[in-house]
Amino acid sequence: MKIKGVGEKVADCILLFGFDRGEAFPKDVWIKRVMRNIYGERFDEKLFGKDAGIIQQWMFNYARLNPDKFTDTD
Repeated sequence: MKIKGVGEKVADCILLFGFDRGEAFPKDVWIKRVMRNIYGERFDEKLFGKDAGIIQQWMFNYARLNPDKFTDTD
């Protein structure tokens, strides 16, 4: 994240998709909405362990297919 423009989300994407680090859990606006609306404010994605990245993809897909459930403003 020392490179300009690379924040936590991009770094997690690189770890997950580029380096096969399944525990990486990129958080964009859609994932944050799912986490807040389904799991609550105090949710810890580390509970998913080595499968966090694939679960994040399922969460993202669900949110994008059901935007009416996740349209709150951030």
